[in-house]
Amino acid sequence: MVKYGVTSWIWVYPFDPKIIPRVEEIGFDGIEIPPERPEIFDVKKTKDILSTTKIKCSSICAVVGEDRDLTSTDKAIRERTL
Repeated sequence: MVKYGVTSWIWVYPFDPKIIPRVEEIGFDGIEIPPERPEIFDVKKTKDILSTTKIKCSSICAVVGEDRDLTSTDKAIRERTL
């Protein structure tokens, strides 16, 4: 059976786990989670909400920019990226 996932960016930015029940309500099977701002990304809350639905985290989207670049020559930027 084919399963369908969707990115949360359709509805929210930055990611807010409160969108997960809506994704289930619409009929998707999975959600792509983009932790755009790791300092505000609530892993526990996200896992808790996922556990109350049939929605699976189908992928994690890497959100990078100049301040988070693994190829940077600046060691501090590479470390922040991790």
